[in-house]
Amino acid sequence: MVLRVKSYKTQVLKRSRKAFAETAIALNQANQEVISQPQYWPGFENSVTYRQNGEVVRGAFRDIFDLGNIATSQTLNLDTGKASITWDGNSETPVLAVFYGFRTSETYVPGRNWIERALESVDLAQMFSDSFR
Repeated sequence: MVLRVKSYKTQVLKRSRKAFAETAIALNQANQEVISQPQYWPGFENSVTYRQNGEVVRGAFRDIFDLGNIATSQTLNLDTGKASITWDGNSETPVLAVFYGFRTSETYVPGRNWIERALESVDLAQMFSDSFR
């Protein structure tokens, strides 16, 4: 007697690739939302920012959209089993300085870790699980 076992390998691989891509896309979107939506950023409580567009922003409740260079330079690269999200600031905004903070001659400007906030807003494991089904 020959026992034949059906393999689900192809179906599992297809579903896992789809779930991975959807999870990466969700994290990409979450990063965009954190960058664009005003929220509380510690260290900016007493600060005033005069934006190039004439807007004046006071206090720690702010977005990090500024000139839009961080948001518009965000790129999601998807490859089989790999994903990366990058920002180059359109070669006009120093992304690392915004992310980690920087010192001026008068003060220190705190960093704004939007990636950590994005990860807090998306349950990656649950997203993958839901997308896999």
